[in-house]
Amino acid sequence: MIWVFEATGVVFIGHTQKAAVALGMDEELYYLGRTHFEEEFGHSVVAQDYADVELEDTLYEQICNMVDELFNGYIVLFDCWYEHRGKYDFAKLLQPVA
Repeated sequence: MIWVFEATGVVFIGHTQKAAVALGMDEELYYLGRTHFEEEFGHSVVAQDYADVELEDTLYEQICNMVDELFNGYIVLFDCWYEHRGKYDFAKLLQPVA
């Protein structure tokens, strides 16, 4: 299960970090920006590390289902973000709290 989270997380954070850079907020957005990106890629699952692992059919099916569920969750998350774009003044939200 950890492999699944790590492997899908690499895809997720890779895309969010690109968005953070495009917004000029790569440093401010800790979880979605450079810091988390570097932490994730410093210990991420690499497919070739598991190329020799053989899975039983039922386990393979369970893993495929988990990957599908995680990516479907990412789709819902990104759709929500897109739907609410422009709704909040992010510059104001990122101001330090006094």
